[in-house]
Formats: sequence, C-alpha cells, structure tokens
Amino acid sequence: MAGMPANKHKTDVASQLGTEPDLKGTLISVLALGGFIVFIGIILMLYIFCYMVFTAPKEKQEFPLAEVAEDAEPTPMFLENWKLWIGITITLIVFAYTIPFMDIIQHSPPGSPGYEALIR
Repeated sequence: MAGMPANKHKTDVASQLGTEPDLKGTLISVLALGGFIVFIGIILMLYIFCYMVFTAPKEKQEFPLAEVAEDAEPTPMFLENWKLWIGITITLIVFAYTIPFMDIIQHSPPGSPGYEALIR
C-alpha cells in the first residue's frame, strides 16, 4: 500500500490532544511538572501520616460538652422522631430523581430497546 506509514498503530500524543506539533515539548514539560507536584504531594502526605501515627506527642485532651440551660424549653417531640426524618429524606430523594430517571428512560440512545411499557 503506497503512501501508508510503516507502523500505523503509533500516533503522536500532541496530535491527539489537538495541539500543534511545535508545542509537543511544552506539553510534555507541563505534564512532567504536574506529575512532579503530585509525587511531592504523595511524599508529603506519607510523611505527615507517619509523623502523626508514630512520633507526634500524645496528650489527654478534654472535650467539653454543652450543658442545657436551666430556663431552656424541652425539645419538641417531632424533632426527635427518626421515622419522620427518614420519611422526609426518602421523599426528597424520590422527588429529586424521578424526573431525571424518566428523562433517561424516555430519551435513551439510538438502538437501545425502549421502556415505554414501564412508563405507560
């Protein structure tokens, strides 16, 4: 086959990213700088973790808890009802996700089987 490159499976990274070939060196430099910053971050996190676990000074710390004021009113019972709050949470989740799921089902990509029988 005339005119075809010897190895057609290898491609240039810069051409895949839509950059000009003369910017290839700049692109590689920026990627190398980003990788170096990530590497330094990982090393720093490992150092901090090892320091906190093994060599940091350990002290007993008191955590004061708030006390109820003498003239405070009691908490209303509906605020202490877990069934109410779980029901409200489930209702809000269903309300928030119903329209997006219906849209996904009705406007599925071409070639996928329809779900109109479920909706009607």
